[in-house]
Amino acid sequence: MLKQCQHRVRRSGLKAELFQGAAEHLPFRDQTFDAVLHMGGINFFNDIAQALREMIRVARSGTKFVIADETEDFAKRFENTAVAGDFYGGRPRAIAAPVDLVPGDMREIAMKEICGGELYCLTFRKP
Repeated sequence: MLKQCQHRVRRSGLKAELFQGAAEHLPFRDQTFDAVLHMGGINFFNDIAQALREMIRVARSGTKFVIADETEDFAKRFENTAVAGDFYGGRPRAIAAPVDLVPGDMREIAMKEICGGELYCLTFRKP
């Protein structure tokens, strides 16, 4: 995926730096980013709580977080298919928005299902 993204960045002429790293140990200094968007995969991380702490660590005060991923209903529809069965069929736990793992001092915590219930969108803001 990183190679595909690199190719698209070059082709589009955009200026962008791309990094590869572990979500539980992000390779960035504290308070680096003004916004955090995470799309997909968080439900399969080894330590979701640690990944959230890392996202918060690298964000500046006032940063808005948007975390979106598929719902359990979506995964159930595909767990026995040839295309996605290996991925969704082997999930270690039921998919759920990690609302309970967002630290209590975060602000404006909200969660809603989107795309007809196929995805959830968790948002919050760092104080």
